[in-house]
Formats: sequence, structure tokens, C-alpha cells
Amino acid sequence: MPSLSQEKPFLLQRTAKRSPAAVVGAAVLVAVPLLWRGLGGVFGLLCALALAIGGAILLVRTLWYRLVIDADGIRHRGFGPESFTPWSEVTGITDPGPSGAVTVTRRGKPPLVLKLPPVPALGEPDPDELLTTMRELAGLPVPARPAPAGEKAAAKPYAGRPSRSALCWVIPVLLLSAAVMVFFFTSYSRISALGAVSVAYHTRLLLLLLLGRTEAGRAGLRNRTVFRDRRVPWSRVRHLEVVPTPFGRLVVAVSEESGRIALAAPREGLAARNGRLEADLAALIATAGRKVPVHPLPSRLRLLYVAISVACVLIPVTAEKPWLDPWWPSRHEATALPDACMATDQTAVRRLVPGSTPDHSSSMGSGVDRCRWSRPSAPFRGAELHYRLVSRIGDDGATERAIEEMRKYRGDGATSIPGLGDEALTKSAPLPSGINHVELWARRANVIVYVKYTGRSSVPVAETEMENLARHALDHIRLE
Repeated sequence: MPSLSQEKPFLLQRTAKRSPAAVVGAAVLVAVPLLWRGLGGVFGLLCALALAIGGAILLVRTLWYRLVIDADGIRHRGFGPESFTPWSEVTGITDPGPSGAVTVTRRGKPPLVLKLPPVPALGEPDPDELLTTMRELAGLPVPARPAPAGEKAAAKPYAGRPSRSALCWVIPVLLLSAAVMVFFFTSYSRISALGAVSVAYHTRLLLLLLLGRTEAGRAGLRNRTVFRDRRVPWSRVRHLEVVPTPFGRLVVAVSEESGRIALAAPREGLAARNGRLEADLAALIATAGRKVPVHPLPSRLRLLYVAISVACVLIPVTAEKPWLDPWWPSRHEATALPDACMATDQTAVRRLVPGSTPDHSSSMGSGVDRCRWSRPSAPFRGAELHYRLVSRIGDDGATERAIEEMRKYRGDGATSIPGLGDEALTKSAPLPSGINHVELWARRANVIVYVKYTGRSSVPVAETEMENLARHALDHIRLE
């Protein structure tokens, strides 16, 4: 009896940290603070606590699970402490069900349900061999298993992984996507989101190239990707599909229960073409010991992938409209304002308001920089010069918004001033006691210069000096 256990090695199965259940449990724990912050209040706290408890139980149970089958018996650890069942207490072992569950009946104890993988890893016994060994160790009858009619002898096992030569472009594209995500995070949220999607995709592709592996033997397929390790018996594989990708081809196994499974290998891609896909696919199918249909999908699917990729780029770029921003090559706009007190014609100021002192104020949060000149003896009279920086809002460019604002100043006696900036207007009105009130607006690109004078100078004189002030101020505007 001991010789049987020596000929057939024991099976040690431990749920991996990257299994789907462990990933779900970890994701649930990460989502707890987001849920609490989103819902808030007592209800949010209760939901977050329930989610945290459920995620912790799932994560601990998955990582704690352990199964060892050897010559002495069965050691099984679920959520509780580890239990040991010697072979002398085993009274029956059922065949595995569709999910791979095997029920072990025990003398004086409740049945033990074991989850065995339908397809073993290379070097491990397949389920039929394992069940035969277990029944022999327990002294139970071993049912005969005739080979299905028409089944051929299986070839040697297949093991393959994706070509890592694709890393030469995956890593640079991943870094570029991360740069796009970070650089445009505050200014272009949609483009930044596109970069985040590209980071997620290329990170998954990078891990697939490093960790992906496909194994096949007489029992079936084992496919390891980034977060999943799936095993499918050949008896449940309906057919294989060769799917064209934008730069290559990959193989998809279509299963009755597991659906479509994209295999880590064999596959071709950009900078990963070795011309061996057909030969590797034939070696993979040969392990089945039977004919497995292969359906090549039409190559026109590549056009669909290209169209989807182009749409994913054009939609956020079109929505953000970066060509309306100052850095766009065809636009020449200002992004900062000069100092209003320093960027003026001091001679014109002295002629308009003799003996005045400047008073500077700036509010870059609202895009305004101003300077006022007045005399202590007449604080309500004098001259003012305002810079106003007009910025883009949504689909309206900065220059377009500045043009629209200048339209508001037309009318009510405003007259145009040719040759001053891109456009300029002036308006005057006499006040009581011989005081004149004159205003001037001038625009250069997305900056509006506003000059106001209140005093006893005549309107023609005031307008001339104000034009000098505005012209000097416009010359200090720096366009990108």
C-alpha cells in the first residue's frame, strides 16, 4: 500500500493570493472607505462595516484554505482549524461533479467536500489518477474507466508563454500613458482618463507577458493570466478560435461552461512574430488525443479594432478641444498679465493727473491687474488702468470670449478707435461741476485693457492721453 503513494505523488493545493476570490476580497476592502465617503452618515457606516466584514471573511478564508492528500490521509483547512482524516476512516469517494467537487464520506464524521482542479498543473496527477490513488489508499473498489471510442493517444504535454520581445514597446507606451495621465490631470480630465485607461491596459499586458502561461495535457487546458488561473478539461472544449488582433493573432478556447478563454499562448503581436503560431497550436491540440475544431475568424476584425482605438482617442480629444488653449501652435494668447503700474506711459499719467501717486492691486485668481493714480486732495478723481485676462471656459476659447465681451461695450455713444490693438472703443460723458468722465477699452488677443479718467481735462485731451496709456499697456502684453 505505501508503494502506491510513492509511485503517485501527493497533491498539495493552496488557494493562491491572486485567485479570483482573493482579488474580490481585496477589492471589497479597498471599496469600503469609498462607500463610506459616498453614502455618509450612519447608513453609510453600517453598509461599509457589512462590506468590510464580508470582504475580510472572503479574503481570509481564501488565503487560509489548504488541502494536502498523501499516504497518511487527507488534511483539509477551510475557515476553521485544519482537520485530518486517515484513510481508515474513509468509506466512499464520489466522482467529481461539473465544478470539480469531490465528496468524501467518513466513518462517524460529516462528509468532506473537496474542490479539486479539473485540469492539473504539469507534473501533478490528473483527477482520474488522483481519485484512483485515493480509492486504493482507502481500500475502496476502483471502477474501470474504458477509453472513449476513437480517442487517440495524447502527445507530450504542451507548455507555452507569450513572447517577451513585445516588452520593447509595451514598457515605453506604459510610461507615455502614465505621463499623459499625470500631465493632463488638472487641465484635461478626459484625456487624463484616456491615459489612465491606457495605463491599466498596458499594465495588464505587461503582467500577461511576464506571468502568462498556457499548459495542456491529456486532461485538458490550464491557462494562467494576470488575475486568473483557469482549468478546463478537453471534454468541455467545443472548439478553438484564432482571433486577429490589430498587430497579430491570439487563440481563444470556447468552453461549454467557462465561455471564451483567451489563452496566454500561443499568440502573435507587435514585435512578437516568430511564425510558429500554427505549429504551436498543432502541438497544443495534439495533447487532447482527439480532433479539436479550429475556427479562424475573419481578418476584417482588425479594422474594427482600429476603428475602436481611433474612436477612443478622438472622442476625448474632440471633447476637450485642446486647440482652443493658448499653447496650441496656431493660437497666440496671453497666460499672464504685466504689472499695471509698471506697464504705463508715466509721462501721460503726469499730464492727466499731476502730482498723483500710484496704487497697485492685483487679483490673479480673477485675472485682473489694476493701477489707480489720484491726488490726496481729490481721491475720487484721477485715472485707472485695468488689465483683464480672459480665459477659456468649456467650448469657448479665450480670444473668442474676449471678442464677445468687447461687443457688450459697443453702443451708448461708444466709438471705435482704429489702429489701437486688435480693436478699441472709447466713450465719454460730462459730469456736473465741469468734470469729464472718459472710458476706453482696447483688446489684444485675449487681454482687455480698460482705461478710465475722471477729471477736469477736456475730452479730446483726455482721450489722446488715454490712448497713449492704452497703447503702452498693450505693448507690454506677452503672447505665447
